Amino acid sequence: MGLATARQLLHHYPGITVSVLEKEPEPGQHQTGHNSGVLHCGLYYTPGSLKARLAVEGIRQMAEFCSLHNIPHEICGKLVVATNEAEATRMEKLYQRGKANGLEGLEKLDQNQMREIEPHVGGIAALKVPQEGIVDYPAVVMALVREIESLGGQIITNAKVNGLLLIAIIAAITLVHRTQVNSKKQNITDQINVQAKDRMRFASIDKKSTKEPK
Repeated sequence: MGLATARQLLHHYPGITVSVLEKEPEPGQHQTGHNSGVLHCGLYYTPGSLKARLAVEGIRQMAEFCSLHNIPHEICGKLVVATNEAEATRMEKLYQRGKANGLEGLEKLDQNQMREIEPHVGGIAALKVPQEGIVDYPAVVMALVREIESLGGQIITNAKVNGLLLIAIIAAITLVHRTQVNSKKQNITDQINVQAKDRMRFASIDKKSTKEPK
């Protein structure tokens, strides 16, 4: 999210200075680079909601971005499968929700129809969602980094933000501990100060914090 926002800022306001502070040695080391790789098309979200609008428009923009940067992706579609009558009733509501969100090609399938697509699937019925997709998110991250840098932005890695110090109404100092490896392969940590007129905070999900408790 931080990289995508930086890219948009640089496109909308050419010539501005944009810096992304990344606490890890390289971007995408947590949830962004370790998710399911699914491109959601807006099937599940309440019609008219911000999530629905962003999903419908977002998958279109992501597919265009991937094509432009030769990133592996596929709008392969998916099956939402109902294993009993109660789930079939809920699936009907999903169908209506997807139609309201503007999804195209939604199709309700019986057992025989869904097994023509996936012979080993169980269940009593399915909903075909052709606009769903998959993508290589680590490749997306690296393409975003390259584009940000080509537009004059910078990614400062090994830079953990420890605090903000307000020095004026229009400026703040971000206190950053930056860890680097010296010639003897020793970790050297020092503090750098980054001054900014405007700042935005994007706290991603840390894969280290999502482990099951022992």
